[in-house]
Amino acid sequence: ACYGDGQRSAHYSSGAYGGTVLIEDNTFSEMDDRAIDLGAWYIYNDLTLDYTVSGNTIDTTGSNGITMSFTSVNTATVDLDVLLEDNTIIDPDGDGIYMYWYYYYDDVVIDTDVTIRGNSISGAGDEGISLYMSSFDTLESDFDFVVEDNTIDSSGDDGIYAYMYCIDQFDVDFTISGNSIDAAGGSGIELGLSSMYAHEFSVGVAVLGNEITDPISDGIEFGMWYVEDGSLASDITIAGNTISGAGGGGSSLSGRKLSGHTLG
Repeated sequence: ACYGDGQRSAHYSSGAYGGTVLIEDNTFSEMDDRAIDLGAWYIYNDLTLDYTVSGNTIDTTGSNGITMSFTSVNTATVDLDVLLEDNTIIDPDGDGIYMYWYYYYDDVVIDTDVTIRGNSISGAGDEGISLYMSSFDTLESDFDFVVEDNTIDSSGDDGIYAYMYCIDQFDVDFTISGNSIDAAGGSGIELGLSSMYAHEFSVGVAVLGNEITDPISDGIEFGMWYVEDGSLASDITIAGNTISGAGGGGSSLSGRKLSGHTLG
């Protein structure tokens, strides 16, 4: 279930599949590629997976420290629970933690809960933590992300980055709280949604109590663009954060159809 040097763990399924993956208390060093690379793709029926990655030390990789990918899902109910906790990641050439979801088609129902908590990431070549979702044409997408109490130091780009693109119908909540981000090469925290068409959307964003020091760009940036032809319910709270030395400013909101947001 855990490989380095570009190998990856994969689950292929044409029937119902369920499983648990536990990776804990390992040490990886001087990896040519990724240290931990987990994924599920080419799924054609129901999938239930629980992942826990905790207490690992990753020192120097040629790519991301931890990668998780979930892609190419057709006509299925997908239930994913992910916990990434108390890992130490030092000098990955790519992102410290990189997770992505793309190409979900037809009658897919997605229920995903992700918690990224208490990790220490330093010297990432790109983002400290990166979450990316793209190309969903689903009956229902329900995502709940909690990113809390992580320490991110000297990332090459954003400290925490999350982006959703071209997703048909979804309900997503981001809670980003209690993180310490120092010397990010981009923004301290950046979240964006773009090209959301038709049906109904619900977006909840809570960015609370983070400490952000000396980012090259904004302390916190959130934007929505090209959200059309449907109804969007948004509840956006950015409050109680401490931002100092930001090259681009403090907190910013941009885009269209924003409602129910609080800055403080």
